[in-house]
Amino acid sequence: MSQKDGGGDNIQTGNVSGTGIAIGRNASARVTSGLTATDLDTLFSGLTEAAQGAAPERREEAAQAVQDLKDEIAKGEKSGDSTVATLIDKLVEMVPDAVSTVVSTFATPIIGGIVGPVTKFVLDKFKKS
Repeated sequence: MSQKDGGGDNIQTGNVSGTGIAIGRNASARVTSGLTATDLDTLFSGLTEAAQGAAPERREEAAQAVQDLKDEIAKGEKSGDSTVATLIDKLVEMVPDAVSTVVSTFATPIIGGIVGPVTKFVLDKFKKS
């Protein structure tokens, strides 16, 4: 039927696949992927707390390292593996008592699925110590 028949729109589609597909008048789709800021805050809460255990003169630097880690992980699959590994190394150097928190944070499936072999190597080094 045509619109002038009062029957509405005649919408035909071919093969449709993917995510976030909207078809028809006033249709909309929204796709959100990756970690939200709230997700990251929750996942990194232990590290944020651990950074407060750094020596007073390094506390701000440790907190910045945690923030930099969150920012890098927020990039998802585009995060820099060597950057993440370097930040983890730096954080553990400043807060040696944070080793178990670092390892457990990066062992979560969400974050563990993002990091690459360099980060995994660094984390394995801490697991053995």
